[in-house]
Amino acid sequence: MKKTIGLLIIVLMLFIAACDDDASSGDSVCEGVDCSGHGVCVEVEGAPSCACAQGYHAEALECVADPGPCDGVDCSGHGTCELIGGDPTCQCDTGFHQVSATECVADNEIPAFSSTPSNTAEAFVEYLYQVACADGDG
Repeated sequence: MKKTIGLLIIVLMLFIAACDDDASSGDSVCEGVDCSGHGVCVEVEGAPSCACAQGYHAEALECVADPGPCDGVDCSGHGTCELIGGDPTCQCDTGFHQVSATECVADNEIPAFSSTPSNTAEAFVEYLYQVACADGDG
């Protein structure tokens, strides 16, 4: 009887120890993962994962800002992109003006000219182009 009780106590201790291991491993899977301060770490199928705040998304174990409409718009290096009416629009630096919503050029810069003949153009035939230039104001 003493052997049976001793064996039962050992089995019970092993069972309790196994339960404690599972509980502590669940807590430690997120240990040290702060999701860049813009989310919380959660355990998904035994691995850490980030649940990010609105406006952020998970990349590996970090929460990074979602791309915005002005991402990648550099205003030709001469302005700042702002959202106007929900669309990216350049506010050009002094001495520059917009040639499109997302491009700034110097006020005294000559606009690029390109000419592509029509599909009906023939080789060795002289074509005349009329070009009108405007001042910096348009």
